[in-house]
Amino acid sequence: MKAADRYLATLAISLLLGCNSGGHGAGRADAGAVAEAAVATVAEAGPVEPTRDAGTVTDAPVATVAEAGPVGAMPDAGAVVVEAGPLRNVVMVVDDGFDPSVAELVGKVVASHTIVCAQSSADGGAEAGADPLAEGADPDFARAKSDLIAALREPDHSCQLGDGIQPYDQSWLTSVDGYRDRWNAALRSDTPLTQAFSAAEYATIISALQTEPQDARVHGTSVAGLLAYQNPELRLVLVQYPLLSTSEVTAQVQCISQATVDQAMALLADPEVRAAYVSRPRADLDRGLDDAISRNNVGSLNLSLGVLPTKAVEDAMVAQGCAAVDLGPWQARLTELDQEQNAAQAHPSALSVQSAGNAGVEVDSPADSADCKQGDPTHMLVGAYGVDGALASFSNHGLCVDVLAPGQAIIAPLPGNWLLPQDGTSFSAPLVARLASMEAPLPFVPSQTRSWLVSLRDSQSRIPAAEFPPDVVYNPQHAAGPSALALLRPGDATKPSGLRRTDAVKLHRLLWILDRLSGR
Repeated sequence: MKAADRYLATLAISLLLGCNSGGHGAGRADAGAVAEAAVATVAEAGPVEPTRDAGTVTDAPVATVAEAGPVGAMPDAGAVVVEAGPLRNVVMVVDDGFDPSVAELVGKVVASHTIVCAQSSADGGAEAGADPLAEGADPDFARAKSDLIAALREPDHSCQLGDGIQPYDQSWLTSVDGYRDRWNAALRSDTPLTQAFSAAEYATIISALQTEPQDARVHGTSVAGLLAYQNPELRLVLVQYPLLSTSEVTAQVQCISQATVDQAMALLADPEVRAAYVSRPRADLDRGLDDAISRNNVGSLNLSLGVLPTKAVEDAMVAQGCAAVDLGPWQARLTELDQEQNAAQAHPSALSVQSAGNAGVEVDSPADSADCKQGDPTHMLVGAYGVDGALASFSNHGLCVDVLAPGQAIIAPLPGNWLLPQDGTSFSAPLVARLASMEAPLPFVPSQTRSWLVSLRDSQSRIPAAEFPPDVVYNPQHAAGPSALALLRPGDATKPSGLRRTDAVKLHRLLWILDRLSGR
């Protein structure tokens, strides 16, 4: 149905991973990502003529790098004049807040794109409103079935892939720029900050960290920069997708009765509906992303974002005064259908390396999360362990989490070439993607690379720390005091956005189907 939802959930990219999606990352003054996003949505900038050619928009309202001014060595829509290497060396990063001018990224970006979605794509075309069955509406199953099959036969034009990105080009911490090199060196060498700075200098830096940043859409910079660290052969394809904070997504949750969920389940169990779902035509965004993967010889994708675990959705509904419902079977059925459709339609193969999420919940089956793709040989979920080697308290875990990698106090770049230790599975995933891009056996085959990564696990599912650069982890005990520790573990109010704009907790897709059940 929704191209972005389908692609992110089934092709390789899959509300609470990274930073909320993968990271308690660098500070965010305002968690409202959409208002701050540098890329206009279709609704904000006017309609985009649907494309019919590989899903690529030629007149999308997205500023290319050329339009926005030169950034580093990125002429012509963000493409650096370098050749893509073997599949192993080319990684697509889907995220938000990229600054290609940071040292780790210069000369490594071979292409850049922005996902542009119409505002209405968040609900799959359904009107927002209360549960259509809660007011005693008489479901018309035959009409709902007919309407849904007809809708599934229509190509999805709601999200498309535009060329270029609007780079994040604001430098951080300019008032204390003179301390930057010493700060970065102390982090890389795991030096206690009290030894690197006087008390007055340290207080000045901490004050700047807490007060200066006004727009902290920097998650993509940190993720891509970590992947690129000491990785000279790497080539990056950047895909910018404006993300939402958890509160922005859960605010869209609506009350749905268990009877409503059961009616929708029955509809999706119908053989004709299932056949239409699996055979529905490729969406614009699907085709555009497939084309970008093939054209750039992408071998793997870094996905430090994802969907809210089912329990988080259910809890959000209860928190808004709704009756408790069980969405697990619904989620499992959607995942099953998505996997069937994915298997039935040809698309380029690439290894998806995805952060497992920071909700600290157990994810054992697709009923627990749409990001659980058990049996998919080209997808893996990466959880986090801390500096002590134990499972990180924030990391999702369970049978669906394939491997664990370092995820506490991970040193990653910010715009302006500052470094900051950050927590989250958002930073575990790029460490694993980096390892694969440098050392996976050749010739690169996604399924074989996944098996190779899994083979590195110890008895606790950890890829040992020795497989990663030792200077990407900072000992949080070397921070000078509570204020610094707070920066390493920011609260909800300061987390960067980590949720997909078009997700809407997937409940709008349910409402879209139920809208037809009610006959409205």
